[in-house]
Amino acid sequence: MTTESLDDLMNRLREEYLAEIPGRLDEMRHAVVAFADGREPEGPPLAMLFHRLAGSAGAYGFGDVSAICRETEKWLGTNPGRTDEARAQIERALAMIGESFRKGPTTEGIA
Repeated sequence: MTTESLDDLMNRLREEYLAEIPGRLDEMRHAVVAFADGREPEGPPLAMLFHRLAGSAGAYGFGDVSAICRETEKWLGTNPGRTDEARAQIERALAMIGESFRKGPTTEGIA
């Protein structure tokens, strides 16, 4: 019987996490559309989606993603209004998040 090393386990868990990211970003994009339309999203509120992603991204070593999410969550907490400008800012944050995930982990994450 072989046992998985801690590094191998973390790499496997990170790969599984990354496989979920496209779906999570899609959920966030749908929430942005609802936000812009003045509706509540079908799932969790947009700020909660950023909050959740901030925590999980940090845990898996994506410190840049976590920082972008926390900043966006904080900004959403100021009730910026449902303007085209606000939507564009959120969409820029999502683009930055996607790019940060493509670059790879920036911090240690859970060890």
